[in-house]
Amino acid sequence: MGNIYLFLLFMSILFSTIFKNAKASEGVVVWKNWYRISQFKCLKDQYSKEFVIVNANYHDTGEVDSNAELNIINARAAGIENVDIYMLPCIKSSSCYRKCLGARKSITTVLDHLNKNNAKFGRVWLYIYGLTDCDYKVEWNKYNKTENIEFIDEMVTTLKERKQPFGFYTTKYNWHEITGNTIKYNDTPLMYRNLDNENNFDDYNEYGYPFGGWEKPTIKEYKSTKTCEINVANILQI
Repeated sequence: MGNIYLFLLFMSILFSTIFKNAKASEGVVVWKNWYRISQFKCLKDQYSKEFVIVNANYHDTGEVDSNAELNIINARAAGIENVDIYMLPCIKSSSCYRKCLGARKSITTVLDHLNKNNAKFGRVWLYIYGLTDCDYKVEWNKYNKTENIEFIDEMVTTLKERKQPFGFYTTKYNWHEITGNTIKYNDTPLMYRNLDNENNFDDYNEYGYPFGGWEKPTIKEYKSTKTCEINVANILQI
């Protein structure tokens, strides 16, 4: 018992040292609307936001979010060079009148549209989320985690075929409930969500272990605010 305690203490100190010694930068996640160049410039100049992650699709169909390309282009025009996108998978549409595009087509549709319109971005973050959020009825199969992983695998394969950098955007709870805490993607960057209002990574080793096999994350979402007349999720990157 004593050895286990000492090991956990050592790991906690190790993670804390790694995170504190790493140079961190602040950014935001934006969604729902399109925003002006002046608003992105406000984020950069007045609030020192160095990067932006833009919602790229509608979660209930998988189709391209019509605001995505404008937000990417406007953020870059404001001087923010580091712009990524995130996609919330549409597994099963919540409407009888709409159908999801499916894992592969939802990826290719977004990539093709943004490339065609010269909306340049870096990484695609796959948002593995939805079981605990009433606003996102994503319809993951809570009883068949193998089926969920197969869907994720198809998205990952498509991104790899397109040589498109990607990562995962999730929470510890959702990763456990949706994938059974699979570790097969632990060589991929992780952005995790924990709204504790703390712009540090001290919480990551909570419960004594990292999830999904990720020894350390790349980005943390830690707070939601309204800044420069934009509803944003504040994120920290190392």
